[in-house]
Amino acid sequence: MINFEYIALFLCAAITAICAIIIITSIRYKHLFKLCRLYILRRQQKKEISFYSDIVLRKCLRKLFFSPSKEAKNALVNLIFGRTSSAVEIISKTDKSLALFLKAHTDPKSAYSQLKKNPDLYKRHYLYRWLTAILAAKFFDYAKTTSLIKNIETKKLHGVSKAYYNQISALVYIHEADMLSASCNASLAMKFFQKHDMLIEEAETYLLLGEIYRISCVHDVSQTMIESALKIYNQFKLQLFKARASAVLGMLMVYENRLDEAEDKFNSALDNLQMPQTKADILNQVALLEIARNNIKKSLVSAKEALELHGVVKNDRGIGLSSQILAHLYVYEHKFKKALDYCEQALIIYTKQKNFSALCETMYLQSTIFFKQNKFKKSEQLLRNILQIAEKHTCNFHHANAYSLLGLIYLKKNDLQRAKVLFQQSLHLEQRNNRANGMVADYVNLSLIESMRGDLASADNNLKAAMEYAIKTGDENLINLIKNRM
Repeated sequence: MINFEYIALFLCAAITAICAIIIITSIRYKHLFKLCRLYILRRQQKKEISFYSDIVLRKCLRKLFFSPSKEAKNALVNLIFGRTSSAVEIISKTDKSLALFLKAHTDPKSAYSQLKKNPDLYKRHYLYRWLTAILAAKFFDYAKTTSLIKNIETKKLHGVSKAYYNQISALVYIHEADMLSASCNASLAMKFFQKHDMLIEEAETYLLLGEIYRISCVHDVSQTMIESALKIYNQFKLQLFKARASAVLGMLMVYENRLDEAEDKFNSALDNLQMPQTKADILNQVALLEIARNNIKKSLVSAKEALELHGVVKNDRGIGLSSQILAHLYVYEHKFKKALDYCEQALIIYTKQKNFSALCETMYLQSTIFFKQNKFKKSEQLLRNILQIAEKHTCNFHHANAYSLLGLIYLKKNDLQRAKVLFQQSLHLEQRNNRANGMVADYVNLSLIESMRGDLASADNNLKAAMEYAIKTGDENLINLIKNRM
């Protein structure tokens, strides 16, 4: 009996000691992970494009932490301070894919290039597939991103793999202008990231939701989402991420006509910012701010500086966007030849990138220029081309815009019946995408047609519908414009 009691006491002491070791080890591991995350993120402040995955860092840290080898311990120390090369070398011996995604934290361009050359590195595991899709989105390779999430049986997904899938789906749906689906997917991803303390992914998803609600004209919720992301970036003192998030908030304020506040946000973002590509992106946003102020000269200065910076770093995406903005600006100045030249410059880039959304947007701008010049045949041909592209590829809201401008062309030709059908087709697409500004324009045009046909009751009903959606946008100029028509 005495021996049994001693055995029981020994077992209790042993179990207590083991539990203590496990708890201490767990606390130490968590502390090391937080250090690793912090130093990786700080190193990313020197990169224009950054990739981060909480789960990749945890997996790599765990492999090194529990390895008995001296090399692994040295690699662990390096990794904790944000240096990944030795850890990548050791981990690649057992898991080349995981090692490559770790490398992506400090050299995303090289990592993504290797993944594209060797699809076997990501096809064997859903998690690696989604991480590749995230990397593709970072490089604006949405064709690749979309192809990676097609025809997936979502019932087979769970945990972090499901969360990443939802996050990527939200990105794709934003690109396709399906804001309802984007919002649902981003919200599902957010729940998982919050539950598992994945703060950086949480911040990225807050920004996604901010963009979704801004496009959907739910501005108060959009601001809350963006400010939530900023709070996390402030927590880690991540200046580059803060600058980008501040610029997103500035764009929201431009849409709300809070132009002085927007300027403060852009200036705050530009202060002490050394990254030429990020600076150029923000200068493009400053150009849009000056357009809202009707200050075309200042806007031209910002857009040209942005174009020059994008050219220095050979950022085709930025060159395309700056060219588009400059084209818009020259349309304002009625310098249509210059506008068309910049459109052509953007079209060359977007065709090469197979960026069908931006391609259609630029073609739509070209068609509006021809419309303003009364070159209706050229304008209509471009719009028909947009509709053909839209049948094969997702191209945001440009499908609806094409129908709307075709309606205006037939309205100019006094073909009221055909114009009405085209405006109705545009309205149907705008309603499906919940795009309030587009719905306002279509209802106003339908009201004009009914008024011309002498159906004043229908004209009045369409104007009331236009006012309902104009109020949702919060755009006072738009609201007053409709009031003057009523």
